[in-house]
Amino acid sequence: FETSEGLYDCAWSEQQPMLCVSACGDGILRLHSLTEGPRTVAALSEHTAEASGASWNLVDKHTLASCSWDCTIKLWNSE
Repeated sequence: FETSEGLYDCAWSEQQPMLCVSACGDGILRLHSLTEGPRTVAALSEHTAEASGASWNLVDKHTLASCSWDCTIKLWNSE
């Protein structure tokens, strides 16, 4: 997965096993699909500093959370 900075975390979706999210040093969360080769299907850019973690919600499988060195936590819907 290409990024201009480091990759700090990644998490696989339980709902869609060929989908993962990566937390990148440029503050962007990227959703990657592996169904037809690796490709980025979405870039979520609300953090103003490095995105240091990402995790899928254990109950609502389409929701994920991210944290950043900008001292924020963001909630996202992958649908």
